[in-house]
Amino acid sequence: MGGTHKILANHAAIERLLVRLAVSRLAADTREIVLDFDATDSLIHGGQEGRFFHGYYDSYCFPPLYCFIGPWPVWAQLRTGNRDASDGTVEALEKIVPVIRECFPEARIILRADSGFARESIFAWCENNDLFYVTGMAKNAALLRHLDPTMFRAKADACVRGGWSTYFCEFEYRTAKSWSCVCRVIGKAQVNPKRENPRFVVTNLPGDLPQWRPEPLYREFYCARGDMENRIKEQQLDLFADRMSCDAMSANQLRLWFSTFAYVWMIDLREMGLKENKNYAKATPARIREHLLKIAAVVTVSVRRVFVRWSSSFRFQTEVAECWNGCGRHPRRSLVSISREESSVSGSGATRNYARKARVKTKSKCFDRSDDSKTNLTVIKTDPRKVERPREHLIRGSGVKSSRELRNRFGL
Repeated sequence: MGGTHKILANHAAIERLLVRLAVSRLAADTREIVLDFDATDSLIHGGQEGRFFHGYYDSYCFPPLYCFIGPWPVWAQLRTGNRDASDGTVEALEKIVPVIRECFPEARIILRADSGFARESIFAWCENNDLFYVTGMAKNAALLRHLDPTMFRAKADACVRGGWSTYFCEFEYRTAKSWSCVCRVIGKAQVNPKRENPRFVVTNLPGDLPQWRPEPLYREFYCARGDMENRIKEQQLDLFADRMSCDAMSANQLRLWFSTFAYVWMIDLREMGLKENKNYAKATPARIREHLLKIAAVVTVSVRRVFVRWSSSFRFQTEVAECWNGCGRHPRRSLVSISREESSVSGSGATRNYARKARVKTKSKCFDRSDDSKTNLTVIKTDPRKVERPREHLIRGSGVKSSRELRNRFGL
């Protein structure tokens, strides 16, 4: 009965878990949910499955499809290099929207994306399922003709304003063949000292409310999607989401999910544990990882407790304690609890006992991690000159011989 036991990933359950995690982070009184879609590139340098040359990125790459709700990633799909930027968006919406409607049946859902997602299939699905959309629109001769009067006004105004001027307008537009109905288009006529800069946005939001009029819709709502691009950069640069060195496509997809769940955890630490800290309230995952997670420590494991001892010269002791206490006070459900729900829904028959409780030993008491009312953390300081290397006797009697067994035992 020897040999290697291969663990197979349930991709459908992982997708559901990521969606439910993002939705569970929203406030109970949420009335508007914005789904930010975007595609990016992950360069590849070998003979991986799905390797194609991408003309837009001018390289061999995978173009992952991302969707965010605020800072929370809700979708991360790896695609082959010969796919369009919007491929898979409708399928993603079919899985994301029902979960949102289940938790927030009265909330307004808006899809926001750049011009790569201005596709009839996406517009039609949104119209048929009571979704709003705001996407960029690539310029063409017909759109420029509609914008000509506004652009003339902007150029005339720029002559007396030092070469800068911006005006907005709106009009109805329909393509010759691809679109099935007339859509509302917002046009921006901008003139700067170097050139004209026309831009277009297509939407089905009504223009009767002040926030949906041309200028605020473009400046305050559509341009805000740029923050989502920063979230993708953080995931790729700080958490190595672009590392796709496996041969199989499914293995690289799993790598992408690992990075995405790590990002969810980092944002949880920031939003729940470090929200009151002025130095870390807006910290990037790289800063949190380097300051609060990459810690030299001695870990001692017994049958009932896990001891973590760090050097007395560790400079971020206060921040770690503050993060621990902040996370314990927060009412949001943890990754483990939602994973447990997904296991019961998917019927995978998971045998891992998540009911085991990891405990943190302080100088005077032992506090249970599952009890929100007892989340104090006492820093155990150790003289760096007297720190011994962990030996086998530190975990003797616990039956724990590896990090995998440690995670299984304590549900980490």
